[in-house]
Amino acid sequence: MQPIFIRFLLSNLALALFLSAILLMKRLLRASLSPAIAHGISRFSLILLILPGVPYHGSLNAGLLAGFLGQVRLPGGSAAGVAPAGGSTVRASDWMQDYVVSAAAGPLPAALFLVWLAGAAVLVILAIRSACRARRLGKSAIPPDDPELLRCFSACRELAEYKGCARLGYSPDIASPMVTGLLRPMILLPLTKQRISGPEMQGILLHELYHLKHHDTAVNGAACLLRALYWFNPAVWLFLRELRTEAEIHCDAAVLRSIGTARNAEYGRTVLSFALKKELPPWVSAQMGSGRERIKRRILSIASCREETRRSKRRGIFAALLLCLPVAATLPCLSVFAAERVELPAGAHVEDLSAHFNGREGAFVLYDGMNRQFTVYNEQESTRRSSPASTCKIYSLLFALDAGVIDERDSLQPWDGTEYGYESWQQDHDLYSAIESSVNWYFQQLDEAVGAARLQRYYARIGYGNMDLSGGIREYWQGSSLKISLLEQVCLLQQLYGGELDFAPEDIQTVRRAISLESRDGVELSGKTGTLDYGAYSEGCFVGRVKTTENEWFFAVSVSGENVMSSEAAAIALSILAEKGIG
Repeated sequence: MQPIFIRFLLSNLALALFLSAILLMKRLLRASLSPAIAHGISRFSLILLILPGVPYHGSLNAGLLAGFLGQVRLPGGSAAGVAPAGGSTVRASDWMQDYVVSAAAGPLPAALFLVWLAGAAVLVILAIRSACRARRLGKSAIPPDDPELLRCFSACRELAEYKGCARLGYSPDIASPMVTGLLRPMILLPLTKQRISGPEMQGILLHELYHLKHHDTAVNGAACLLRALYWFNPAVWLFLRELRTEAEIHCDAAVLRSIGTARNAEYGRTVLSFALKKELPPWVSAQMGSGRERIKRRILSIASCREETRRSKRRGIFAALLLCLPVAATLPCLSVFAAERVELPAGAHVEDLSAHFNGREGAFVLYDGMNRQFTVYNEQESTRRSSPASTCKIYSLLFALDAGVIDERDSLQPWDGTEYGYESWQQDHDLYSAIESSVNWYFQQLDEAVGAARLQRYYARIGYGNMDLSGGIREYWQGSSLKISLLEQVCLLQQLYGGELDFAPEDIQTVRRAISLESRDGVELSGKTGTLDYGAYSEGCFVGRVKTTENEWFFAVSVSGENVMSSEAAAIALSILAEKGIG
């Protein structure tokens, strides 16, 4: 939950900017917007509050990826060759060591999550209590027996063209008319000694019928749930309050269209007669009584209500498009689940390699450098972005070399005496021993020396997955914000070895030497493993390269389940390579 909640908090910053901009533009364009269009824009803008929970699959363009692969520089001797038969000479040896990294959430995000959860729970409980109270009011309502009122209600239904099944009732527990109920809606009238006149009653009933026709009860219920979800975001509160005010103004305008704008003063007095009465909580869709600011805006709108001309309608539609089009383009900015998947390039060969995984969930990607061909097992998992674990130390080392934090001859970092779970971590390390033992503290020190801003630019420079370092400079790769797919891992490793990355050749050579694992019988194996422990399950991964005199292959494998280690991922990769006669 840590990276998801962090992205949720960050999306709220963008959300606050978007909503504030919409509110400001609506204020500037108010003269051009009819009540119906203004309310429609607000309803459409509710999409913004839903977007953070909508999965958005940003994709690598398959054509662009294929174009990139078409420019891969082949190793010397590009003539077609045949892979050696008789199995692989590459084997697991001393390099297959497991160093598990816990992916548990840090204390601050966890504490913030609990605070948010508590606030949301309180508001949800209050909304449920409000809905239950409204339901009780509806159940205890007194059916009307006044023939004149029933005739007025029937006439208003026809005037409003309302086809629903709304009922009518009196309640001694309310001070102003209201609507309650979603499936069986009811218009409740206050039970008072003073008789409400026919014209006043017509305005009241029409107003509540238009609330029902516009489905404001359902919208208001959804707004209450969204208010609970975003309780800490003041821009959301302002936006939802504006939505509620515009719903009232929209119904006022609809009433005046039905009875004629000549009666706006009479209808305004009806609204004022119930003004500033005590409201129920905002689950209830509509009440004639409201706060002072809302009543002021309603009266001004009623007083200035005129018949719309074609020109004003066209102007309002243009203004609505001006406001709504940016809303439709904000999904990648707001989605908490943004950019979690990439596309498989055209022409990739999908193969069933499940026998190598012994019932475990996993995926495998292989790129044949000479034939420029992808082989993929489990397309969905191969293209899904997930945490890179220790495999990103390949690039952390490259960035530190480029930034001048270390060089090949001077890379020793002293151990600070902290006790770790691995004896090999509790000593001084240079870049070679640190990457061999996958020493977390060593690479965390390198990242801190490079600096968060520069590190972010480096990851963007090579296009590393989602390039998201928001999880913190020490944890971003440990099951946190940074994510990359196996497909992207393979492409990046090919670029590293093919000279495609814009870094000094000597630094790239240093990294290549650092991740070299074995070299025997003319076969070179390079790569990096990584393991993440999520408590209930763990993930192991291995990315690497095999080079022979005839060809080179780049691969990435991941496996997940209970007590999975990176050694299991490495064994699976070697098993698949051996089956294919690679190495």
